[in-house]
Amino acid sequence: MTTQDPPQHGEDTMAVPLTLTTLPADVLNVLLDRIIRRHRHPAADLASLALTCHTVAQVVIPALYETIVVPTLPSLPLLDRTLTARADLAARVKILALGNAFLDGTQFDLSVGLSDIIKTVDGLAVANEDRIKFLGPDTQRSLIMAWMTHFAKRCPNLTGVDFSRTGSLPSGHALGFTNLAQVLRPRSGWFKPPSRGDFYVAAAPIRNSTCSTRKVGMVTAIHWGTRTINLLRSPIRPHFLNLSQLHDLIPGDDSELSKWTVRHHVLVEDEWNKSDTPGVLSQVYGVRNDSFGFGISQKRLPAAASCSISMETLANAISLRDIHGVAPCTSLSIANPYLTADSPPTMGKQHFRDFVHNLGLLKSSPWTTVTSLSLGAPLFMRDNWLDSLHQLAMIATAFPNVTSLSLQAYYPAIGDVLLACDPFLRRAHPFGRPLQQLGITRNSPKHKLAELQSVPTDPSMLRTLLKVSRASPHHLYKLIILDMGLADYHRSWRPRPILIHPGLLHGLKHANFMGTHVAVAPPRLAMPASASFPSILALGVDEQPLSLAHITLPNMQLLSLNGDLTLPNPKAATATSLVRALPKCPNLESLMIDLNQYICITSWQAAASIICKYPRLRNVCLACVRLDRNDLLALIDYLFVHPVRALRPVPMLGRVVLVNDYRKAKELEGIWVAGPDVGTVWMSDVKIPGEFHVVSSCPYTETAKARGTLHLCGVPIPWAEKPCLCGRVKMGEPGTWIYPGTGRVLEPVVCDMCCGRMDERLRSNKSGVELRCINPDIEHYPMLIYEGLWPAMRM
Repeated sequence: MTTQDPPQHGEDTMAVPLTLTTLPADVLNVLLDRIIRRHRHPAADLASLALTCHTVAQVVIPALYETIVVPTLPSLPLLDRTLTARADLAARVKILALGNAFLDGTQFDLSVGLSDIIKTVDGLAVANEDRIKFLGPDTQRSLIMAWMTHFAKRCPNLTGVDFSRTGSLPSGHALGFTNLAQVLRPRSGWFKPPSRGDFYVAAAPIRNSTCSTRKVGMVTAIHWGTRTINLLRSPIRPHFLNLSQLHDLIPGDDSELSKWTVRHHVLVEDEWNKSDTPGVLSQVYGVRNDSFGFGISQKRLPAAASCSISMETLANAISLRDIHGVAPCTSLSIANPYLTADSPPTMGKQHFRDFVHNLGLLKSSPWTTVTSLSLGAPLFMRDNWLDSLHQLAMIATAFPNVTSLSLQAYYPAIGDVLLACDPFLRRAHPFGRPLQQLGITRNSPKHKLAELQSVPTDPSMLRTLLKVSRASPHHLYKLIILDMGLADYHRSWRPRPILIHPGLLHGLKHANFMGTHVAVAPPRLAMPASASFPSILALGVDEQPLSLAHITLPNMQLLSLNGDLTLPNPKAATATSLVRALPKCPNLESLMIDLNQYICITSWQAAASIICKYPRLRNVCLACVRLDRNDLLALIDYLFVHPVRALRPVPMLGRVVLVNDYRKAKELEGIWVAGPDVGTVWMSDVKIPGEFHVVSSCPYTETAKARGTLHLCGVPIPWAEKPCLCGRVKMGEPGTWIYPGTGRVLEPVVCDMCCGRMDERLRSNKSGVELRCINPDIEHYPMLIYEGLWPAMRM
């Protein structure tokens, strides 16, 4: 009798590991679809997932094209090339957005030409289609709206154009929006404006709740699907605008306009009992006098409507909310522009008493809808600065849901103001939410030392606890503290450092410390319940704060600071000591350093050592440097000479801004920009394929001429015998070159062959990268540094 041995579990019968490549296609598609729909991480994670296998890539890559974020200006033709070759990807595009570093002030070279030569009459806000041709065909092809219209036609399912990530754009670049609207309107699409600045696409009349007055409102956003618009009621200089006709964006009679509502509106200090004159409505802004007026009362607003209020006094803001019955206010700004350092003390005291009185009215009924708050005069003046700091705790109680706070502090030291902000920074449930964005600007030209060691707070208020060695979740991630008094600092005097709790510092993503010296609080002042910004006066006799060089900030993405203030001994500083004094930020993308006081970079090696400290940089600005022609070229060769981006010292670096104070050669002095494809590409360099003609009409020109209500100015028409139609110059008058930084005319130049560029530039023979001088005058560069080159460095 034979027996059969039991089966042996050898290598052939072992279970095979389950991988993505072994899954059936239908199962893999279900998993990937769920990952994509529930994905809340950066698109780079999905891109990495697409590299695993071909099957995954076929599902993930098309999903990435549903929302396209254009990072830079040179990316536009590259994206067009991809969408032209892959019609299947173009059909997946639904939203087209501009990135936060898409365009900055160093790349504008069409703004002047878009605001004067295309207007028939000086002061109009609507361009004349007959005069737009004087810009030439190439200029129209370089417009931002030309590119957006081109992509909207290329992508049949595109319904949204989003500019909200890009920060700010000049209003003149709305020229051509009518062309874009003609494509998006049949698809029930939408448009969002930049998050900052004044970018308007049309004008519309606004009427108050009693329909007794009509004002001019600026349309900033529009949604054809929900029939809603965003309106801004603000006095605007129409000379800088290029508006579309409202009836071109929303065709039809008043019965069609009556179906539209206002989703978000901005109200400013204004006299609502007086109407704008009919001539202003019709002849300047292109709005018919009998056109439908949009109401901003709650009876005419959708359920999700909101508003922003900017007033001189808190009393006016409260009365506007109560009397006019406007939508819930989400953003509030209180500042009196007429109160200055020279104002009579009695005037400021009376305004401050009125503010405190009206603030008390909010104690029993807090303004819970406000999430963004901006405060200025009459607070923080010379006579009431201490009382103003004590009022911050009551303000935090009156506005419990504010997560973004901006303060214009004229007199007190920034360290004292930060000390009093703890009621905002450390709010716990049920008192409110902790602050996430904080901006403090000190406008006084005189420096001020911190005087307070503590500020009285409510002992019954619950405070959040901060981490000690890592980021504290749901707390501050953006901090901007600017002191304008730095310009008057004496070389022998250094400002006292501002101490910050390490639990807050570790969580910062965007930081702008211009004009201030920031240090880390020592362990005794960095306990979980310690103040967010301890007073420098709280340090012991032998106690010293920690410098930024001793800390690693993994979350920091944008950093702006004074390099000389971070040095322990700036008078004996070198480039090596500066590199050691800078904080470690492994994920830093944008860096701005001002070195004007004590140390100035005099060699390309020193500049390169600072830049190479941060291997993931994309944008960098160094001021001031003193580099000759050879050093400038050697620096860009070192950074960009290798043809393979991954093998460069800083692979992702795209823009280098240098404030060159090289007085030995006047032609090298100024603000220079360099980069392989970003820093030296201007708007006029990037054109859509084919032709583009702006649709813009100004039907009231003949009426204005007949009635004589508007003064006809001598807006120059290009000379017929020598027309300058190249579009590559910033056209004020034909053939003039104007610097983009200041708008200053260098000298009149008539170009016979339409190539009249007058900017200084250097070109490397090794890498082929160019440096361009965007402004030959460096006297006003501190304002460039304070405001920040990139939108995320501002509030």
